[in-house]
Amino acid sequence: LPTLIPPTAPYTLCDENQDGYTTFDLTTLLPGLLNGVTTYTISFHETVTDAENNGTTIPTPSAYGNIIAFTQIIYVRAEDNITHCVSITPIELDVNP
Repeated sequence: LPTLIPPTAPYTLCDENQDGYTTFDLTTLLPGLLNGVTTYTISFHETVTDAENNGTTIPTPSAYGNIIAFTQIIYVRAEDNITHCVSITPIELDVNP
């Protein structure tokens, strides 16, 4: 199975207008998740079902606007390009007022 290294803390950004929503650059998580591995295909998903089935992806991970105010879990799917084995890692997104 692919081995991702999840962040030890939620990905947290400040909320400029106090509504619980902001824009995350999920691609900034990739160096830490991959730890130098280059043989994985990575996709980001809003639901674990989509991640498991390689369903709907987050189309623009470099500019992702959270859809649940203040705290949301997204899922990172890693598929090994050689073995085609898959692993899924949850990531918590937090928006601080």
